[in-house]
Amino acid sequence: MFTLGEFSFTNPVDSLSHLLQLAPILLLCWLSWSKPLIGGILLIASSLIFGGLYIIDGSQAWQTIVLVELVLFLPVFLSGILFYLSFNKNGSSLSS
Repeated sequence: MFTLGEFSFTNPVDSLSHLLQLAPILLLCWLSWSKPLIGGILLIASSLIFGGLYIIDGSQAWQTIVLVELVLFLPVFLSGILFYLSFNKNGSSLSS
């Protein structure tokens, strides 16, 4: 949704680069919905990797790092946990 707000008719090529960033997110959402175990693991791993890389970068104040971790990476991590938990021990999702 935030990407759609970046669209500009004065420079559409630059605006399309923002929309291209949406493709991996949509692919990961589709994968998580259809295969909750794999999608959940990928969501958890990606949030830990990218969150850790943001911390390691260290170019921001610690307050900014905490806010970014809470706003950007914690929801992805929690979504991954929920998708992982929606997969039962029989190897199928709870919805099927």
